Amino acid sequence: AQLEKNANKDPLTDLYNRSYLVDKLNQDHSYASRYQTRLCLIRFDIEEFNQVFIQEGKEVSDELVRSIAKVIASFLRDEYTAARIGLSSFVVVMPGMRCDEALALLDEINDSVSHLEFSFVNTMTDISLSTVIYAPSLEEPIKAEFLLDSLDEFASQVLASHRDNVLVRDDQQFLGQPADAVDDENANDALQLFDYIQQEKWEEALSLMPMLIKRLQPLLQHASDAHVDELIEQMRLIKNGASS
Repeated sequence: AQLEKNANKDPLTDLYNRSYLVDKLNQDHSYASRYQTRLCLIRFDIEEFNQVFIQEGKEVSDELVRSIAKVIASFLRDEYTAARIGLSSFVVVMPGMRCDEALALLDEINDSVSHLEFSFVNTMTDISLSTVIYAPSLEEPIKAEFLLDSLDEFASQVLASHRDNVLVRDDQQFLGQPADAVDDENANDALQLFDYIQQEKWEEALSLMPMLIKRLQPLLQHASDAHVDELIEQMRLIKNGASS
């Protein structure tokens, strides 16, 4: 039993390894999809890892990874699963967690990370985490490898943005709502939006549109590029109308 446990662990951090994470994520997503319960994933990447590794060496960079892993582990509940999936990348699977709750948890983790002290000699930098919070669709079971690939893609977007170091993707916004209620809510908001536009109430229209678009995000991911481009163009025209 001990050998099996060790085989599932990352030797540097004592978190689980990617292989175990894949098996557990398959189970957790299958359960959440079947019973329509919340499931949230968080991916953390140490932004300064490469710089520390090059300037300070492997021993110091390993200590950096261990320290971040300890912080993450200190906030875990028994039902959560945390794994190291790359040199400086971690994923936490959290059944029952909503994205807003995950954001609150992230604030606590970032605060703890900000208080860590490292004996860097050549590196003058603060340590920060780029983060993806992802609540995947539960319409049907999705393979864990596909979910992890999606996290890779989202993490690349965060690193490429050079602005915000947090990306939130919530594909469970309609969870627990009857389909008719969701459709009615979207339809009412859409009618209200068009009414504002016809009356040239630009501020009201602009305040309503982001909320409507956010709630329609799970549907928009299936739209063609042409349709998405057209939507963006319409939003631009509304914005120009509001500022003119």
